[in-house]
Amino acid sequence: MKNYNFQILSPYEFEMLSRDLLQLHLDTFLESFGEGQDDGIDLRCSKGEYVVVQAKRYKSFSSLLSNLKKEQIKVEKLNPERYILTTSHSLSLCSVS
Repeated sequence: MKNYNFQILSPYEFEMLSRDLLQLHLDTFLESFGEGQDDGIDLRCSKGEYVVVQAKRYKSFSSLLSNLKKEQIKVEKLNPERYILTTSHSLSLCSVS
């Protein structure tokens, strides 16, 4: 598997990359929003299935996990039918305690 460095992208660029790839994969249009407070939504599809996407670009798994714990409350409030997380960090090399 190739090892890409997504840290060269800004958070917004990573979000747009995630949007473009997911639109192709899901064959649907995803709304994106400008930079700033997003209330737990980076991307969404509200036609048909209500899908919320969060794009997280972090160097370490611990910082990613810490942020996701905070995001959990927002996601529960949004109550999407489907929640998708895109991340720059490999999840296959991590263990959660």
